[in-house]
Amino acid sequence: MNAQATALLKRLSQLKAERLPFENSWKQAFKYGCPERQQSFQDSTNSGLEQERKQARAELFDSTACESIQLLTSSIYSGTTNPTSKWFQAIPSGLGSPIELTQGEKWLEEVTDFMFRNIHSSNFDSIASDFLSDLVVARMGCTLR
Repeated sequence: MNAQATALLKRLSQLKAERLPFENSWKQAFKYGCPERQQSFQDSTNSGLEQERKQARAELFDSTACESIQLLTSSIYSGTTNPTSKWFQAIPSGLGSPIELTQGEKWLEEVTDFMFRNIHSSNFDSIASDFLSDLVVARMGCTLR
């Protein structure tokens, strides 16, 4: 095995050791707050995870936490990355009247429209929702491309 692979495996072991104290808290948070997003930290094959999620959902005696997490997640989602309204814009500073668009400003408007359409025609909306659920429940989240 080359030196870079050995260094990466060593770093992975260090990171796993650093997260170990938090795993039980995360597991409890997901179990009672969002069982359908429950994670498996030890089992890389996720065998039995689906059954564990179903059992955790069935054992809930009060769904207040789950409903609150869903409400907070949807509020954050609709307030930041709403798929029905454009939530970003490119406006150069220090230019004249905002009523009359220059050729450059028109181009920027076309580019931001293009970006908005492509963001929401990808799987961004479903991933953003999952990301926010993990962020609300366990204060962690990651989106990969």
